[in-house]
Amino acid sequence: MQRYFPLINAVWFQLAWLAAIIYKQQAIPFLLLSVLIHLWVSPSRKQDAMMITVIGIIGVISDSFLSLIDIFAFANNVIIPIWLIMIWAHFSIALNHSLKWLSRFHIVAISLFGAIAGPLNYLAGQRLGGVEFVYSLNITLFAVAVIWAVNLPVFIIIQKRINQRIQERGVHMAKQINMLILAGLLITSSVQSAPLSGLESSGKSELTWYLISVYQAQLFTSSGQFTYGEYPQALEIEYYRNISKENLIKATKEQWQKQAINHPDLNSWLEQLENVFPDVKPEDKLVFTIDENGTNEFFLNNKPIGSIANSDFSQLFLDIWVSEKTTYPDLRLELIGAE
Repeated sequence: MQRYFPLINAVWFQLAWLAAIIYKQQAIPFLLLSVLIHLWVSPSRKQDAMMITVIGIIGVISDSFLSLIDIFAFANNVIIPIWLIMIWAHFSIALNHSLKWLSRFHIVAISLFGAIAGPLNYLAGQRLGGVEFVYSLNITLFAVAVIWAVNLPVFIIIQKRINQRIQERGVHMAKQINMLILAGLLITSSVQSAPLSGLESSGKSELTWYLISVYQAQLFTSSGQFTYGEYPQALEIEYYRNISKENLIKATKEQWQKQAINHPDLNSWLEQLENVFPDVKPEDKLVFTIDENGTNEFFLNNKPIGSIANSDFSQLFLDIWVSEKTTYPDLRLELIGAE
């Protein structure tokens, strides 16, 4: 069910929206029950509950403000009806499921989407009799567009922070459990360290292609301060999109060509990367480490996947991001902590 939950949520949200707009106060028991059932079956109920609390409150305040300044008018002159509050609860959940794809885009694209989709939804609600516009259509839709151009990026940022917070709690709890398990072992064994163990972040940045976010990169060093060629160092990349290993290798080759890298083993490295690079999907984390001796290793989601036995490769691969010749100068400055 988890695999199809975003699709189920999309249909669920639309039905709840229609029920609220058409039946209004009569739909409140159904809408309340809908939220409770949704939280019960959701694969991420903690995140959903936090989304309802935070985003729901912001949404209700926004609509209440528009109502108080007479942009909207509801039946019986209420500031905001309960059925609209229920819509906000369902929308908050949808942001974490059927609308989660929005988080992969640049904040400017999200803002533009909000400025277009927000007014269209309120216009549909007005046409179905859920709300009245006091001012002209143009003034009302402009006001809603401004509010949603600001609110939607804020909502996506909140959604990311909530999921990150829950994930960090889970990682912390998992670490505590692992420590208890290890403490109970009565045999000695070598324990493999996480690839970023003992390292500190020097900076992070996002790579965008036009308005589309491709990945987030973060650079690590032993002290949190970057010095070129001083090891150990590590680069972590969290992907936002599906990318095949063929495209990863192609991008690596293109970046070396743009930096005019001319190493005799270049083609050999690219062939070896075919056995190292994986196909990546959203939320996958690829980590490239270089130890004190210049030895490199690749990890996918903390699992080792291979290495290239050449110290020259170690620096030249990292140079794609940290060299002064990089084609991503702004990203480089943020990674090395210079901006």
